[in-house]
Amino acid sequence: MAKRNVILVRPARTSTPIVRKVVGNSNPTTPTHAHTCASERTYAQRSENLKIFHVAAYTHVRAADEGESRAQANSAATIDQLLEQLAALSPTDQKVFLDRAAANRLLVAEKPADREIGMWSVAVYEAYCAAVGVGGAAGVGPLVVRRLLGASTPWSAVQSFMTSSRLHELPVTDRQAVYVLLADLLVRHTRSLARHVGAPFSPKLLASCTSNISALFDEQFPGYVEAGLVKFVARQMHAARKD
Repeated sequence: MAKRNVILVRPARTSTPIVRKVVGNSNPTTPTHAHTCASERTYAQRSENLKIFHVAAYTHVRAADEGESRAQANSAATIDQLLEQLAALSPTDQKVFLDRAAANRLLVAEKPADREIGMWSVAVYEAYCAAVGVGGAAGVGPLVVRRLLGASTPWSAVQSFMTSSRLHELPVTDRQAVYVLLADLLVRHTRSLARHVGAPFSPKLLASCTSNISALFDEQFPGYVEAGLVKFVARQMHAARKD
């Protein structure tokens, strides 16, 4: 009978450790030298761009301030000259100048409706001053006339006449001539009415009589609206006033 050999102790295993080759940076959270240099270059470039922007902005603001200061100085010098010339006028001429300056200011408006109201108000104000004289118009400025005539009820009558007769399609100069013509008719009618009823001839009475503007024109120029002759009459009267 053969004899068997029994191994009572397990032999120890010997294994070779596996070595992994690391390529590049194994820890992505740790920046490499190349990344650090690139970040420094980007930061430096951004800092330089910010410096250039700040210098350009400061130069622009400074130039704008200097230009505004020069414009304000020139405007102040012009205003001083105008005040000196105004002081040389008589008190009556000073009032006439201020009234006309305020009336001309009414023509400057942003909205077309405001511009039309301004043109109409100036025409009525000048016709009113011509009727009563400078002394009689004391205390009545163009702003008062504009506020009364520019209200919805008085202005709607004039606007309706301009629209129905298609006079609102005329150029600005022709429309201004029409407003002057209508203002003369309105002032003459209102003055006659004031004398008849014994009421004061005032801008408030003028504003209340504007509702009759279409009838006043038809009475003075019958059939002219239907024939399209209003603009020609207005031009002739406007030219006669200039002469």
